[in-house]
Amino acid sequence: MSDIGAWVKRLFSKGGIIALAAAVMALGAIMAASGGSESSADRFREREQKRLEELITGLDGVDGARVMISLESESVQTSSGFGFGSGAAESPAVKGVAAVCSGDGGDRLVLEISRMIAGLYGIGANKVCVIF
Repeated sequence: MSDIGAWVKRLFSKGGIIALAAAVMALGAIMAASGGSESSADRFREREQKRLEELITGLDGVDGARVMISLESESVQTSSGFGFGSGAAESPAVKGVAAVCSGDGGDRLVLEISRMIAGLYGIGANKVCVIF
């Protein structure tokens, strides 16, 4: 019991309070930099899924779309840019895309959406699935 008492005394001494405050601030900075519990890959995936759903829904013959994007890995790869970091973008590699669409789209529209997705993400047509 005396060990706990001594530890509490040290914790609440002037040096202990400063060390505790520094540790709490460092932990807060780490959590803020990491975006909390959501990874940058998750944020990328959610942003791109929403953008792709809006893009597909804007096409004639499409009433709605739900999109799922699969990523190569959860680690973020940084592409090189020119200058002082300008142009550098963080984006994980897209592994595949599935789009489930509603509307009166036919085979031509399925092909156009598939080509659009493949071109946007630089993936082969065999990595894209569009269903009406």
